[in-house]
Amino acid sequence: MDGTAAGAHVRLMMAMTADGKIATVAREAARFSGEEDRRRLAEEVAWADALLVAAGTIRAYGTTYRVRDPALAQARADRGQAEQPATVVVTRSLDLALDLPFFVRQRIPRIIATLAPNEDEARRRFGDLAEVIATGEGDVDLPALVDALARRGMRRVLALGGGTLNFDLVAAGLVDEVYLTISPWLFGGATAPSILDGPGFPIDRAVRLHLAACEVVGEEVFFRYEVAHPAR
Repeated sequence: MDGTAAGAHVRLMMAMTADGKIATVAREAARFSGEEDRRRLAEEVAWADALLVAAGTIRAYGTTYRVRDPALAQARADRGQAEQPATVVVTRSLDLALDLPFFVRQRIPRIIATLAPNEDEARRRFGDLAEVIATGEGDVDLPALVDALARRGMRRVLALGGGTLNFDLVAAGLVDEVYLTISPWLFGGATAPSILDGPGFPIDRAVRLHLAACEVVGEEVFFRYEVAHPAR
């Protein structure tokens, strides 16, 4: 299980259209996945100790994922995990409305991950709504964040986007596995987000994946890749 930081294991799980998009150019919540994808996502949420998401994803959807299935909840209890995974929201700006359902309706543990200079403001703003982990100066220090989660016993981390956060996690060498669903849709758009946005990699730094599993269910294709990390 040991992964890239202090014993943490990071899975990146995303669904994309056949043309590689995770949302339209408007970047609104894109609920295009099928029933099998939703079932698999529920299983991975139940696997996780922490869900790692960007603030834009929370703003777009308004909510996070919870374990709802009694059998999955019992499996968590049998493994000694908390009732619900913590949702860790990565934000440099702290631009999260406190009346989002994420804060006012969902009974889940929350962590706000932000810059070190924002720590005091974040604690004032979010109060008892969320724990605060503050790392990094210009950007959130993701290796330090994952290390902090592992020290809290959150060693199973499920990254759920968006594309810029995904890129930063991969660029930092933190992602161990990629779970990718291809759905039968075409969104198009040069500026529509993909599973990895950010500045991109030059060809000599492209990240190599090894295919571990592939399955077709209905009209969706499910891939599981292992990330080929350089010798550490």
